[in-house]
Amino acid sequence: MKEYDKQNGESLYGVRRGLETIWKNQFPPNCSEAKFLVSGGWPYGFGSRIHVEGWGLAIAMELGRVYLQHPDGDNIFWETNNPHCKSQKTNTLECYYQPWSSCTIADAIDAHHRDSNSFKVVHPSDFSQIFHNPENLKAVVDALAGQRALSIIYTTGGGAYTAKHFIPSSVQSIIDCSPMQRDLGYYWWRAVSATFLLRPNDATLKLMATYRNKMPLADNEQCVAMFVRHGDKGIEMKLIDFTTYAETAKLLWDQGYLPQHARTLSGPSVISSLNASHSSEFPYAPDNESKNEQKQCTIFVTTEDPLVIKESQVWGAKNNCRVMFTTLYDRATSIMQYDWNTQHKHGVPAGHHDLEYVSMLLNLEFSARCEAWVCTMASNSCRIMDEVRATVGGKANRYFADLSKETCRVPPCVGTEESEIYSFGE
Repeated sequence: MKEYDKQNGESLYGVRRGLETIWKNQFPPNCSEAKFLVSGGWPYGFGSRIHVEGWGLAIAMELGRVYLQHPDGDNIFWETNNPHCKSQKTNTLECYYQPWSSCTIADAIDAHHRDSNSFKVVHPSDFSQIFHNPENLKAVVDALAGQRALSIIYTTGGGAYTAKHFIPSSVQSIIDCSPMQRDLGYYWWRAVSATFLLRPNDATLKLMATYRNKMPLADNEQCVAMFVRHGDKGIEMKLIDFTTYAETAKLLWDQGYLPQHARTLSGPSVISSLNASHSSEFPYAPDNESKNEQKQCTIFVTTEDPLVIKESQVWGAKNNCRVMFTTLYDRATSIMQYDWNTQHKHGVPAGHHDLEYVSMLLNLEFSARCEAWVCTMASNSCRIMDEVRATVGGKANRYFADLSKETCRVPPCVGTEESEIYSFGE
């Protein structure tokens, strides 16, 4: 985080209390008396995995159970097959993140279960009717009372996702007391649960620091972050060309959608000097007096597509914009650059670099250090970027431009006004 944001950042409502509620569930005073829900893992994208695990955490909390990772690292493949994870002797994502709980899988094993693979198997659809329904919840809890641990397997289709929009009853009062739209409370939960799950451990922080220092992005420098999501995402949404991202980012920059304070870290807050007509909810609202004074725009690009990197360099040179991106590995050597059909074509090598996952974390960090964002909210990884900047990033009141037609009526959609999405084009 930037020093200014540590002192003056604006986080999503109720984040601290939400994290404390998760912590209370996951770190019980006595693990020998706790019951457990063990994740079966999710074998798909970076953002999708975090959101699914957050969904599982919600189910566990509603059932009064501690949520644990599967010790075999089920559905975790290339992410942990590298020296960083092998040195920590784990097959799970705990090689990158702090433990989910003070309890371990050993606490979940009892006389009826010789190992984690003998736990009773359940599915998310089994719990679609328990949220905020005390009678149904009690009936399910009572029926499972004899099971010290359950293993939850995530599947697609049918009624599997009927519970994904719910949040644990233990944090419902936060939503009830907030200015948020009630039917969008699950977005709040995704942000809070993702923030909990993404807590990097010391080994990861050390590794990230090794490569972070090679990125010359100063604390007092503004930037617009973009995640140009290509590759296999094409099976779920219409992919957007780089030029659209870049032109939107430049428009945010030129029209003053970035806050002025990033240029005056050591001086007084400039919020009070902004035009008095600005909305208190969006103190950095753009106008002719708040145009960006940093002459050369800075764009931070996240992408799995090596062609986008080349395009961004050409575009930056033509538009007087400094384009930055991580270089921990050559994107042209990773299978992630290809579409879904190519990735799963017989004979295509499943190539991943040892630093590929760490690169994702660094991209997330540098994106959170920027002051505005251009992305497609139909992408889970883009939403993770949005969630992190709004929680630990301290930038919930900055502007985020959504380009995906699946989530935006007339792209690009930027900000909110009277709870209605509006776009540059309207």
